[in-house]
Amino acid sequence: MSGVEGAAMIPAWMIQDRTVPRRALLVFAALSARAGTGPITAPLRVLAAEAGCTVSQVSVAIAKLEALGVVVRDRGRRFAVSYTLHPSRRPRGLNR
Repeated sequence: MSGVEGAAMIPAWMIQDRTVPRRALLVFAALSARAGTGPITAPLRVLAAEAGCTVSQVSVAIAKLEALGVVVRDRGRRFAVSYTLHPSRRPRGLNR
């Protein structure tokens, strides 16, 4: 673990909707635990360790979270990547 001690918040709709992969919930939680007042920065390998999965699985999960509209990835300058969470965005047509 990287020592992040923030609380993770996952929207209830994401937990209740069975179309949201469980691994995506874990990655969202890892990002959420780092949330503050600005964009979240964390290497994929750190997120993988915190979510208990591989780097490639984190990449797939982040892509799913982006498709849901709850994570926006900003590639920024050079190789830096940051994430912004939008947990209240609930895509239309999701099951309950």
